Order: sequence, then C-alpha cells, then structure tokens
Amino acid sequence: MLKLIFIYITVAVIQYSSASVVVSPPPETELPTLIPLRYDLQIQLPTASPDDELIPAFFGTVKIDFQLSRPIFAKYQFFPSVTSFHQHQLLFRPNQRPTGAEIRLNALRLSNFENVTLEGNGHSFDITSITIEKDEVVFHVPEPALSQGRYSLSIGRYSGIITYTKGVFYRDAGEHPFLGTDLFPDFAKSLFPCFDNPAAKAVIQLNIIHPKNTIALSSMHSISPSTELSDSWQLTQFAEASSLSTFMLSLAILPPEFIRGYAGSRFPIYIWINKLQNSPTISADFANLTGRIYDEIEQILGAEMLQLKEINLIGVNEFNGSQSFGTIFIGMEDWKKADEMHRVSIIAKSLIRQWIGGVITIASRSEICFQEDLVQYLANKIVYRLFASDRSKIESYRLSEYVKVQMAETFFAPGESLMLSNDASIPQILSHCGLKGVVQLESLESILGESIFLSKISSLINQHKFRTYRIESLLEHLRMHLIDGSINLSQVYEFWRKNGGIPNLYVEKFDEKIRLTQINRNRQSQIGNYLWAPMPLWPLRISIRNLSLPVNFMVSQGLEMAPIDKKMIALNNFDFENLYRVNYDQNTWERIHQSMVESPKFFTQRSRAQLINDFCYFYSLGEIGDNADKIRRNFLELIRNEAESFDLCEFYAFWCIAGNKRKISLKKDSKKRIMQFMPKVYSSLSNRDNFACFEPPLLGNDTASNTANALCQTVFGSECL
Repeated sequence: MLKLIFIYITVAVIQYSSASVVVSPPPETELPTLIPLRYDLQIQLPTASPDDELIPAFFGTVKIDFQLSRPIFAKYQFFPSVTSFHQHQLLFRPNQRPTGAEIRLNALRLSNFENVTLEGNGHSFDITSITIEKDEVVFHVPEPALSQGRYSLSIGRYSGIITYTKGVFYRDAGEHPFLGTDLFPDFAKSLFPCFDNPAAKAVIQLNIIHPKNTIALSSMHSISPSTELSDSWQLTQFAEASSLSTFMLSLAILPPEFIRGYAGSRFPIYIWINKLQNSPTISADFANLTGRIYDEIEQILGAEMLQLKEINLIGVNEFNGSQSFGTIFIGMEDWKKADEMHRVSIIAKSLIRQWIGGVITIASRSEICFQEDLVQYLANKIVYRLFASDRSKIESYRLSEYVKVQMAETFFAPGESLMLSNDASIPQILSHCGLKGVVQLESLESILGESIFLSKISSLINQHKFRTYRIESLLEHLRMHLIDGSINLSQVYEFWRKNGGIPNLYVEKFDEKIRLTQINRNRQSQIGNYLWAPMPLWPLRISIRNLSLPVNFMVSQGLEMAPIDKKMIALNNFDFENLYRVNYDQNTWERIHQSMVESPKFFTQRSRAQLINDFCYFYSLGEIGDNADKIRRNFLELIRNEAESFDLCEFYAFWCIAGNKRKISLKKDSKKRIMQFMPKVYSSLSNRDNFACFEPPLLGNDTASNTANALCQTVFGSECL
C-alpha cells in the first residue's frame, strides 16, 4: 500500500452536521410484574386431539414458579344504571364490581386446562374460572389482589395442536412421523403456557413421554436411560437448562428412519439424518463440515460457558430453519441447494446461536437485528477461515452478501432502520437483519482490528452469560475508544443502528486535491422504529484504496484533502467495506471504466458489482453529468463483452435500464408483491454454480437471473437488462 506523505494537509469542513452523532440515554428498565423463575414441563406426543381424533395433538403438564414484583389488583367492571333520560342522551351512574385478580399467560392453540392450582405466600388460591383468549389464557381467582411475592401455578393437564408450520410441527419421515419444535420468535406459547418474551429467561426442566420405537431429544442431555411406562410409551427425562428464553427451547421425536452420526469435533456433536431421504455421502459431508465449523467457532468463543454436554443437529426436510438451543434443526432443501460457503454459513449461524441467543439473549425483539448481525458477522469469519486458501470462493460469497444488502435496501426494507417493533414478524427480521448491520460491524473491526473486536464480543458474552443484553451492552465496550482525537466510537455505532437507509458520498478529483461531499438531499429515512424524517448527515468511515488517510471518519458534509497523486484513481469505500454509496466526477467514472477494461484483476467480484451498482444508481437519479449516457453505454458494453466477470449483473445493473428514472412503489399491495420475492432472491444467491450474467452458467442453472428478471418485471414492468 502506498503511504501518502502529507507535505500539507487541507481538511476543509464545508458544513458541519448538527444532526450528528448523539448518544441517547439507555432505556429505563422497569421490572415486569410477573417474572418467571422456573418451568417444570412434561409433554406427551403424539396423540389425538380431545376435540377431533383426526387432528394430531399433544398433552402437557406444567408447573410455573414466578415472582410478582408488585401486587396484582382485581379489574373492575362497570355496570351502568340509568339515572335520567334526555332526548339524545342517557346518563349513567357506574356501579363498580370487582371481578377478582387474574394471572395471564401467553398461550396459542392450547386448551382443555384441568386441575389448575395456585399457591403463594403460604396460601392456596381457588381458580374460579379459566378464559382462553386469542393468544393468552387467563386464570381468575376470587381474591381482589395478589400481593408481591413468589407463586407456583400448576396445570395438571392441557392439550395442544401439532401443525406443519410453527410451534410443534411434524414431517413425514417414511413410515413414521418426525416431530420437532420451531418456537422462534414467539411460538413457545403454542407448546406450553408461559411468559413468551425473550427477556424472560428462566430455568426449564423438560420430560417427554414418547412412543417406544422413537428417540427423544431436547435442549439439554437426558439424565438417564428412557423408562418404559407401558407397551406403547416411554419416558425420557432431561437435565434442566439453568437460564433459557422460552423460544430457544427445543424438542424432537425421531423415528427409526433417522440415524446418528458424529461430527468428529472436540466437543460431542451428533448429526441425525433421515436415511431414506438422504444419501450416506450427504450425511458424511454434513458431519465432517459441522465438526470443522464447530472447532473454528470454539477457538473464537470458547466452550466452557455453554454448559452443554452435547449438541444435536437434525436435518429436516421442508424446513426453513429456526433458532434453538442444544438441539438444532437444519432445513435440508436449503442446505442441498447451497454451495460449500453457504453451507458453512447455515451451520455456523445455528452453532453460534448456542452462545449468542442461548447463553446470552437479546432483551427485546426490537433489537433482534443486533443479535442476528453479530451471528452473521461471526459466521462470515468462519467462512473466510475455512476457505482461506481459495480466494475465488470467498469472493463469490462476498458478492452474494453484497447483493443481499442491496436487494434488502432497494426492495424489501428501503430506508428503514435496524430498530424493529417489539412484535416484528419473521419477514421483517429476514429483510432487516444479518445484512447491512454486518457491514457496520465490519467497519468497527477495520478501526479496532480483528483480535480486539472479537475480544469485545467474547467479553460481551462473558459479562452477560445466562442473562439478557442490549445494544447498550456493546456500546459500553466502545466508549473508551476515541477516534481522530474526539469521535466516540460508541456514538458512531449507535447512530448507524438507529438511522435507516444508506448514505451517499460524492467524490471529486482536482489535480492533486480530492473533495468528499455527503449528499443526502431530498431523501427520507427512518429513525428508530417509527419516525421518518429527512436523512441526516452520517459519520462515514472514510477509506481510499492504496492510500493512508489522516482521519478515519468524516463527520462533516464536506472534506478536502491534498496532495493526492494526479494519476491515482481515488476509489473510495472500495469493495463496500463500509455502508455508503459513492458517486464520482465524470472523469473518474471514465477512468474506472478504462481500468476495468485494461486491468480487470485490479477489481474483485464484489468491487465490480459495487461500482456498476453505484454508477447505475446515480445515473438513474440524473447525478452523473453531461457524459452520463456515453459512460453508461461503455459500462453496459463491458458487461456484455466480459459477462463472465460480472456474475449476478441483473441484480446490480438494473438501475441503468429497467430502473432508469423509475421509482419503486411503496403502496401496500406493491410492497406485498415485492416481499413475496424475498425468499426466492435469498435462495438464488446461495450457490455460486448458478451465478451468471445474461446467459445461464455452464454447469449450473439460470435460477438467479430468472429471479432477478421476475423481480424487475414486477417492479418496473421489464426485465432488468
């Protein structure tokens, strides 16, 4: 790398941002009224529903120990009595009648509650009635109040439904069904009555009654061999999980079609694959890859805090993946479609969640993207380490990750921040999380260094193990770092997290001087999870290829630096290492095109995509200049002539043709149609064998191109290119 010797340095602040990097105080935390302490749970499955013998179901019994942090008082109903009559008005005098105190638990598709008792503070309370609401069950007691203290609610029996989707699900395994749980993000309430909140971590102890020809698995290891209960049923008891969020609990009932393999890692990891649906080769590859991945993760995060004696990975057909602790479900269709790098990513994310999600859990779903970004950031590390000797594979993987970020920001969540609502849905999580937030984390790493930043993540886990954490938890580790003399790194990162969109930077080269100007005029973006406002000035991590800069951040609207080599192409944010787009003056764009033609090896797959995407984006906005059409023709001709160097071109060059001077409709119906493409887009980007530009790849298929063109047809009315 060339080091720039500054004979003089001009740092000209054109306009300082008043909307700058400000740290808001941490949210006030108030204890919830009901704090779960322990769940003792027993599930029997599969059975038939008491209401319909054709519906697969399960029976459960649960004892819930909880703490009331403050008294619960009876609600009062108002019974009006008419006191006078007017032509257009009835006057009422309310009569207040207490209804008794009530305990509310989350419950979905649960019914037939029997033998319910409540004890606490040395008293027993009668349950006068049970009300089943949409996603809650309410237990009423006659007392007008329940005082602060510890209570135990016991439910002798209840029933639930086994479905094909969320909650307790089944799959055909051959002659027998496979049963498992998919409880993320808030479907534990379909397995047992609970406080279904990520912050409500508690001790969970599970027993399972299951058919004799099956194997039962759960989040924790079994404490003894299964006990025979009858000719048909057996009981498996599991060790208690000392602190677990309800959605991370998992259970599985494996029929004889599933066989066990061993991952070969230093830590016991067992691989369960359906022998009728998967070949021995797939099983062996799955096991071998899992062992290598785990050993790499353990080097970063360590194994001592897991408090697991084993981990089970189960390959499940027709399954999109979930989040769980101890026993993990992997969707085999997605795994088989993926290339080696994305297979590593799929397994790595599931294993990393044993630490980030299991050992520590995000305190609010509004901040779930922070957790998912950490997981994806670490999963990328594992990909890079395992394929360090094959740069082309890493480049293909980084290209696909870049395209995902652009697709999300352009179509699925344009301008939106990484702060979600407390009831964020799975599509919202998938369209926001593990994408641009990962780029932000990589920007932090570029300042602190990999080893220091990874040590901060390890410290975060150690300090919050068996508890919850927030974004504020990482900000505490960043506050000690002042960059460029006065810029607090925690303030920068908090700003990035709370402000939506991707900022734009304009770079002009004048002989030996370079001018950077942030241009976000006429752009709206989301602040937090509710407010939309004009996009503010961002603190940008400044980097220019082959140039050492005197500053790390640009916190003003404009910045000038000199001297710069006249012959140098000042490529800013090369390879999309930071989260912003870059527009250049016309002369620089022409030189970039010329360099792509004459020195193609100078560019990575990701940087080529980034430059074409940025040019076409600003071309569509009419911000290139007088020679815009000529430069556009040159770039498109280059793409067509050298298509093999521009994999996935339809995904990033569409602004030059289909999207030129077009706006994407944000109407509800249009948004719904666009969101239907998200699973297809992400899936099409998971295998480099299918990456191409214009023509289908030689040994793959044209799934990626077809998906991109179908999306362009829906949004713009024509194919991308």
